[in-house]
Amino acid sequence: MPWKPGYGYLNEEVKRYDQIISEICEKNKIEYIPLFEEFNAYQTNRLLIDGLHPNDRGHKIIFTLVKNRLNL
Repeated sequence: MPWKPGYGYLNEEVKRYDQIISEICEKNKIEYIPLFEEFNAYQTNRLLIDGLHPNDRGHKIIFTLVKNRLNL
């Protein structure tokens, strides 16, 4: 992260949070869209503007995933 050199979020940490969110959604019967796995299918660093927040390409992927899920 440019604002905090030497610090970053490891994929293991992100995956752990993603799993927690998935479990909470399942428990509460809330639709869950697995973005972590989708981003990993691409070169993640090319989808994040600062190592954490999605850039235009990342937002387009999120939009497409949500749109496709809503169109089921």
